[in-house]
Amino acid sequence: TFTNTYIYKIVNIKETKLAEFNYKLFNNLLPCNKSLVKWKMETSDKCLYCNETEDIIHLLFKCPKNKVIWSAASLVLLHDITERELILGHGDKITDFIISLLAFLIFKYWVLIRKKEIHTNLKYFDITELAYRFKVYTMLEWKCLTTVINKIIFTMRAQTN
Repeated sequence: TFTNTYIYKIVNIKETKLAEFNYKLFNNLLPCNKSLVKWKMETSDKCLYCNETEDIIHLLFKCPKNKVIWSAASLVLLHDITERELILGHGDKITDFIISLLAFLIFKYWVLIRKKEIHTNLKYFDITELAYRFKVYTMLEWKCLTTVINKIIFTMRAQTN
């Protein structure tokens, strides 16, 4: 139900940045090119990488640039992650945390590109560096989280080579 999802993905998340991100994702408040055009802050609603219309689901999940992350995460977690789970959750606390963390980091990567703090021609981004930079790891032990993240990175690299 709506209430359970809200409590599970927002209220019970101890990491404030992830709770805020989940709230904005759940309520369709995260900026993307489509919303920025609507708000007259951008002239094109097209994705920088694939030229598709960039809504928030495209930005976080459907863009081919990010599909490799979700594919790798699905292999590591032994579960096919869906766009529905991105918003509503999977039901397993650790899986949901990792899904939320990856979506948060994908979004932050997009923000850094828009601010021109990093280059757009990177084959894939360093998830560990972004997690450390934004300090979003208090809910799980950092060692455990980096093990999962490193497996995802290894799987991503294997898929792109």
